Amino acid sequence: MREIKFRFYDNVNKRFWFGGDEGKSVGEETFQTYFVNGVFTATMFEPISYGFQDVDDYLERELPNSQFTGLKDKNGKEVFEGDIVIAWSQGQKEICKVKWGQGRVGFFLYRSPNIIWHLSGGGFDYTFEMIEIIGNIYENTELVGENNG
Repeated sequence: MREIKFRFYDNVNKRFWFGGDEGKSVGEETFQTYFVNGVFTATMFEPISYGFQDVDDYLERELPNSQFTGLKDKNGKEVFEGDIVIAWSQGQKEICKVKWGQGRVGFFLYRSPNIIWHLSGGGFDYTFEMIEIIGNIYENTELVGENNG
């Protein structure tokens, strides 16, 4: 059975948070995860203070999430939705984004505008030697074009 994990990108503090990091802080901000309408989400909370008086109110920033695919790359790194990978298959090499299938079940490797390869689901025979993580869509937008998948 595939392990269910999520990571969340904090674009203000330029770092990833993971499920299990709840209650950890950066400066005044605290990381918290929760379910809303069946969706796992995360928020950074920053206390608001007026002058020298703290109040029970917080600024909230919702963080985008990425789900773990259950797979690892050729270097043993866990592959998450939103990762950018170099993929090799049948003599071809492509730079692709890892995304959940649009209208299909499973994770796929996308290269604009189409699916290149199935990563999970769809009966694809995945082997870990086929992909290598080279970045992610949050920190390395230069690796793939704006119109890429």
